[in-house]
Amino acid sequence: MGENPNDFRLGPWRAANWLILDDTLYRAGGQVLYFLTDSHGRVRYIGESKNRLRTRWRTPPLAGPADGRPGEHIFHNVAWPKIEEALLHDPACAPFHVSAIPLSDLHALVERHPDLRAFIEGATKGAESAKHLSWHIETWLCEQPALRQTLWNVAKRGPKAPGPH
Repeated sequence: MGENPNDFRLGPWRAANWLILDDTLYRAGGQVLYFLTDSHGRVRYIGESKNRLRTRWRTPPLAGPADGRPGEHIFHNVAWPKIEEALLHDPACAPFHVSAIPLSDLHALVERHPDLRAFIEGATKGAESAKHLSWHIETWLCEQPALRQTLWNVAKRGPKAPGPH
């Protein structure tokens, strides 16, 4: 197990049927914004990484999965427990899909949406100015009433948000 039981490389690794449709995006370095959507079309989790998508949706370390079969295990430290809980209450919510927007497209998104652009401009002048673009966009999206109802992003939903349905 190693010296630190909280080391992300230790998992827990969960068996799942999954497929990476864009390996270049999955492995590319740089900021990325991603969305976890259930089979009902509800956005359940919005996440970001300043490093890469692969950093957030992890596969086992070089040693490989415990059963030796590659491509079967994947883990997300925040979303995975919520996925398991959702499946217990609503098995029809599967399959889940992760989609991602790379940094180059995030800049275009900000340029096209005046409300988002105003939010970013205001946020980058205050105490949060050191945060990266994907963090600010994730924050803005989590505050949107149309998304707040179903999101598992408890920390970013703020005190006014109702719990997910």
